Amino acid sequence: MVRDDAVAIHVAEQRAAGARPVSIELASGGELDADLAVLALGNLPPAAPPGADERVMASDRYEPDPWAEGIAERAAGDRSILLVGTGLTMVDVALSLAEACPDARLCAVSRSGLLPRRHGSQPLRPARTFGPIPLRPKLYDIVSRVEAEAEAEASKGGDWRAVIDSLRPVTNEIWTRLSEADRRTFVQRYARRWDIHRHRMAPEVAALLDRARADGQLVIEAARCVSMRPCEGGIEVELQPAGARGPETRRFDRVVNCTGPTLHLKAAGEPLLDDLFARGLARPGPLGMGLDHDPLGALVGADGRVSSHLFTIGPLRKGRLWETTAIPEIRQQAAELAAMLSGEIGRFSAPPPRALAS
Repeated sequence: MVRDDAVAIHVAEQRAAGARPVSIELASGGELDADLAVLALGNLPPAAPPGADERVMASDRYEPDPWAEGIAERAAGDRSILLVGTGLTMVDVALSLAEACPDARLCAVSRSGLLPRRHGSQPLRPARTFGPIPLRPKLYDIVSRVEAEAEAEASKGGDWRAVIDSLRPVTNEIWTRLSEADRRTFVQRYARRWDIHRHRMAPEVAALLDRARADGQLVIEAARCVSMRPCEGGIEVELQPAGARGPETRRFDRVVNCTGPTLHLKAAGEPLLDDLFARGLARPGPLGMGLDHDPLGALVGADGRVSSHLFTIGPLRKGRLWETTAIPEIRQQAAELAAMLSGEIGRFSAPPPRALAS
């Protein structure tokens, strides 16, 4: 186990006798050689929100990574905090700040202002199945079918969550069978609705959030960020509330980016990914999300060729897959990839190390 940051990867198509084809540069200046490398970078920090220029990004009043340590300590004494985003990331940050900074007023904004739904208090029994998926499904038909099944479930005293959960085993099957136009429409029109129903809050967490809202400590608004600029002791934010005729300018002591992991990796600012793109060893996945790869996770380069040495797993597969962040999906990917790589490793004369870029 080597604790370091991978900043670049070199792949030699023709290698000298005894040399391994993959060389990984480390931030410390060292190198690791391997026959195969798996990129398991996990979730990357959020992309910069609209209107956040270099001055904002450099401000000690702006928190670009909601998972960074010390946010609560840095926010001590703040009276007004803007949380950009209203998903599960925001829920975690809001509850942490509500406890650590009881005098602060928290405002969370997103274009929709929609919050994740809560899990039911009782287990869903029996598990249901979604049924057969057409070879070439149409997005409209799938959406209509899900809505109709949820309404039918509710009408007989059941739980809509059972319908959503029945989609989990077939979500990626549906995604890969949809046309590119339908996938794009889903991202633009339905993704947020799907996320709040699929990725839900535990009842206890939802109760804490409800209490913070009832006490006036947390306010949820449907609004988009137009611009941000540093000001004395804080950040001035121009917000466009949904349905309002014009933007509003407000001042906050601190802004925390809670928009969730970035999906468009070319703009992520991750040195290793920048290097892979620059060398043509990787290219963005469909709709510009994640990394392009084959069904078993082998990276597809800028020239369209599938790599024999570089693979990926988990959130970086977003684009080719839709559900690729939860443990069950990642566990299955890991098992399939391990089985395939064990055969690949067997081709080499000496037992090679497997490099894991993380």
